Amino acid sequence: MVEYFRGKYSLGFKELIFCSNKVSKQKEDSFTSSYSRKNCISIWILIDFLVGVFLGFRLRLIKTRWILFDTAHISNIPLAIVAKVLGIRLAFTIHDWNPHEGKMNLATRAYNMLVVKFLADHIVCFSEIEIPLPHSVLRLSGFRSNQTSAQVDENKFLFFGRIEPYKGIRHLSRIASLLQSKLPKARIAILGAGTDPFLDKLNGLSNVELINRFVPESELDQAILESLAVILPYDSATQSGVLCKSFSCGTPVIAFSVGAIDSYLDNMVSGFLIPHGDLESFTDAMVNMKEIHTEFRSFIRENFEKEYGREALVSQYKGLIKELLWKAGYTGMSR
Repeated sequence: MVEYFRGKYSLGFKELIFCSNKVSKQKEDSFTSSYSRKNCISIWILIDFLVGVFLGFRLRLIKTRWILFDTAHISNIPLAIVAKVLGIRLAFTIHDWNPHEGKMNLATRAYNMLVVKFLADHIVCFSEIEIPLPHSVLRLSGFRSNQTSAQVDENKFLFFGRIEPYKGIRHLSRIASLLQSKLPKARIAILGAGTDPFLDKLNGLSNVELINRFVPESELDQAILESLAVILPYDSATQSGVLCKSFSCGTPVIAFSVGAIDSYLDNMVSGFLIPHGDLESFTDAMVNMKEIHTEFRSFIRENFEKEYGREALVSQYKGLIKELLWKAGYTGMSR
């Protein structure tokens, strides 16, 4: 998310004002917008209300036309309420329009409902939605390309990211079993912190390596670079940062066709899309990847920057900002 936010610094419009949480504030940021460290109700929300009042009036004084909230966080609400009262238009970025199963499901639904029904003048999302409210559908982008050369292990498949039930951990024991009969030397590495009742079934499998902890960026990059493919046996999804991160290292992806995954992964071009739940076809794709992965890698690396990199992010957000300011009756953008 830090890279995603920093990419906006490259937009080049002098009219933009960057505000951020105190913890993540950069030298390019003009104001501190909140102090809450976690996305939950805490004593910090009271401080954020005070900050919201002060910052809201300050932004109104300098004739701010829009506030674009880049992340779905509870600390957005105090400033949004103040700004709404002061007549500043509000655009909210919602990454998970249909919240995933898990402990944040209810909180995310409540946040989305509050934003859509009472606060937002415009929604920014990353998969198609149907609402009467004005909205823009962008492609998740802004990832840094990693063109480091690495020896690809043609027997290694990788599953990485925060461990959550919706990511299909329940399928991996069966996938591992099928893979062992079809590709005996192959193995699956699972990297990421989190809990899932099906993790215990994977511990005793000879062709599965489970690293159930937070993985530093450098270690993760190396694991992606050397893997034959990243696998996403998800049961549900909107877009996927895991998929885009894999592409940033030039590594193809095998995924179930759920949610908006098929808007990001081109079947037989940057990987394989498999009908949800078809484990036989999923493992067949893993076997076939050995024959075709070099072609996939070439396509991904050649097209990454314009599809998922900083170039894509800047292009999309320039269009978004021009649209919002046009709606506000302002056309004098300076560069």
